[in-house]
Amino acid sequence: MNPDEAVFPGRSQTSCDGRFRLTLQQDGNLVLAYTSTGQVLWASGTTGKRSAVALMQRDGNFVIYDSRGRAVWASGSGGRSGARLAVQDDGNAVIYSGSTVLWTSGTGGH
Repeated sequence: MNPDEAVFPGRSQTSCDGRFRLTLQQDGNLVLAYTSTGQVLWASGTTGKRSAVALMQRDGNFVIYDSRGRAVWASGSGGRSGARLAVQDDGNAVIYSGSTVLWTSGTGGH
């Protein structure tokens, strides 16, 4: 995901090989899971927060906002303009600024 790209409830970003997906669920939780089985590898813990959008911001922070525009979860990777989020083929979600890792889901090696 590039700056200003977003995931909305029920939508996903998928790894290039299609094995993993990062989905903003209807219940407000952002989850990284196997596409085939739905087994969750990582979750934001925002169930019930009425999450409206997960946004890759221009400042490098990946933020989940509720329906009132309040941040309910953030990657803490702000301050790096132009950073991008990748759902990798190894099952890891990573925010990069160039080749520098700013945040990771810690789920690589699958």
